[in-house]
This record gives sequence, C-alpha cells and structure tokens, in this order.
Amino acid sequence: MKKLLLPTLLLITPVASAEVSVLDELKSTPLTSYEAGRNQLATFVAAVNLFTKIEGKKQEFAFNLLEDESSLGLGISGFRPVRKVTKDECNSLFTKLGSLDVVSDLPTLIWPDLSPEQAKSIQSELFIQAKIIAKENHEFSVSCKKSLSEI
Repeated sequence: MKKLLLPTLLLITPVASAEVSVLDELKSTPLTSYEAGRNQLATFVAAVNLFTKIEGKKQEFAFNLLEDESSLGLGISGFRPVRKVTKDECNSLFTKLGSLDVVSDLPTLIWPDLSPEQAKSIQSELFIQAKIIAKENHEFSVSCKKSLSEI
C-alpha cells in the first residue's frame, strides 16, 4: 500500500502546483479596463447565441464581436428571403434593438464604473453593424451600421 501511495503523491503534487502557478500568473497579469469591457461584450454575445440554441429556437440572426484598432461593436448577421434584403429591412433591426432598452444600458453593463457623462460619450464610439444575406443567393447582401447613440 505504501509503495502505491508514495508514487501517486509524487505524481499529483507537480500537477497541483502547476495549476496554482498558472493561476498565480493569471492573477499577476494586468488587464486594462478596455480589455475587461471587450471581454464582457464577447461574453454577452456568446451568451445570446448560446441561449438561443438552448431554447431550441431557430436562430434567425447570429451575433459576434467586431473589433479593430479604433472601434468596438456588435455584428448581427442573418439570412432572409431575397425580397427582404433591403436597406429598410436592415435599418428596421435597429428599431427593434432600440425598443429593447438594452442598447442605451450597454456601456454601463460592460464598464460599470463609467460616469453618466462617460457612458453617454462612449455611445457614439460603440456600434452595431447588421448584415442581411439572401437565402437564395448568399452573394447578395445588405449591410448597415449605426453607433449606439444613433439607435
């Protein structure tokens, strides 16, 4: 019994200490407020997509995070019949999103420490971009984009 116990303990100890050292390393890595907010937004996007799948509903639109060096936003894309691939239909998505009252709260949801002035200001920098693709011809699509302050 002792012969089995000692080698087992020797094998388990390095694994446990390796996990602790990775956690310690993660704890010591600085994270900017921007990165934390981006991560919150990415989590929000993943949660929306996941909950739609869990509910068993056919997901009309997929959400994703859009980011480049100077902007951050949400992408919404989905397939519709070709007759509904229009700028008016694309812009109607913003009307629907605006009625949810989540858009105006989004900055403070992802950066809770923002002052009211900062939250209002950042609404012009964050955006939502929609893309409607024709079911019958995936080459045909319409895109539209608005800042949160425009929605």
